[in-house]
Amino acid sequence: MRDLPSTATPLCPAVVVTAGFDPLRDEGDDYAALLVERGGRVTHRRIDGFVHGFANLAGVSPVSRRALVDVAGDLAALFATTTTTTRTPS
Repeated sequence: MRDLPSTATPLCPAVVVTAGFDPLRDEGDDYAALLVERGGRVTHRRIDGFVHGFANLAGVSPVSRRALVDVAGDLAALFATTTTTTRTPS
């Protein structure tokens, strides 16, 4: 994971979501921190009390649904502030 581009290379904005009981939680937390360290714009949301795949529970768990709505809001905010460039094929 430490092989990310140097800070001279711009990083894409990111939304990183981890769950409190996710076996990949620590790696996700580290990844978000590394992106910030390298100058990236990161929204990191940890959903405590849930396992990996909690989004699949949105239909039966109001807390999971609320978390998923919050993440969707994070993504909407990111897309609203991200500029795009168009490349012309050479």
